[in-house]
Amino acid sequence: MRYPLLALGAMALVAPVMASAQTAPDHPHYTKALTDLRLARALLMVPDDTGAKKFAATAVSDIDQAMAEIKHASIDDGKSLDDHPPIDANVSHRDRLHEVQALIESASRDLNAEEDDKKALGWRAKAIKDVADAHAFVLAAENNEKDVKKKS
Repeated sequence: MRYPLLALGAMALVAPVMASAQTAPDHPHYTKALTDLRLARALLMVPDDTGAKKFAATAVSDIDQAMAEIKHASIDDGKSLDDHPPIDANVSHRDRLHEVQALIESASRDLNAEEDDKKALGWRAKAIKDVADAHAFVLAAENNEKDVKKKS
């Protein structure tokens, strides 16, 4: 007699997850933005000993905030921060920063796609601002690196 109750309880726990998973195709631009931001974050997390570390750390924080807002605005795709393509350890720090810039710009374009859900507009606006802030800090990191190279 307990088993039907356990099955019913399990269904009650799984149903919300399945419902949110079913909404993912409705927001492909949010899903792509999350994918780009996860990879950008991972690239920024590669250890470096340049003066750009503080800018990269702030950009990571902004990316984390943007990802949280995107999840509020649309869906949580359920992927962890570590769900990204492997990072090539042989790429220079400067080239990684260029790739981060491209990913952040792509995420920004995706976030600026048309949104029909009026409830999501505030969260989306916050995510757009956080992505713009991350972009500014990555630019600062790149400029810091250029200044260091000029001095050497």
